[in-house]
Amino acid sequence: MLTGGSGFVMFKDIKESQLLAKVLVDLNIPDSCIITENESRNTYENAVNTAKIIKEQFAGKRILIITSAIHIRRTRACFEKANLQADYFPVDERSGTGIYTPDKIIIPNSECLDAWGALLHEWVGMIIYKLNGYC
Repeated sequence: MLTGGSGFVMFKDIKESQLLAKVLVDLNIPDSCIITENESRNTYENAVNTAKIIKEQFAGKRILIITSAIHIRRTRACFEKANLQADYFPVDERSGTGIYTPDKIIIPNSECLDAWGALLHEWVGMIIYKLNGYC
């Protein structure tokens, strides 16, 4: 199951789940094996819409949610609020074991600024979601 509609303000016709479904079909995954939820615009709506499909079509089945490592906390909070229990699998370059050699600890790295931007995005997102009652 692929989830995600358009998170874009300007390009509402671009649906993330449909784009990824095309990639899977190109990788020879049959269409019949792919379910898409393409109406959600954020993680909260994603959880609500996905929970509805899961409860209708796959009640009692184990669920694995694959998402960015930095996004798992907010994802878990939203899916638990939607009463959907799942296991989680983090993906991307931010998951895994850190390397703590002197060159990685002492020498400044410009990639840290990008990491801080992603972290701040998640912190602000979590605060806004809590204020809105999404999690």
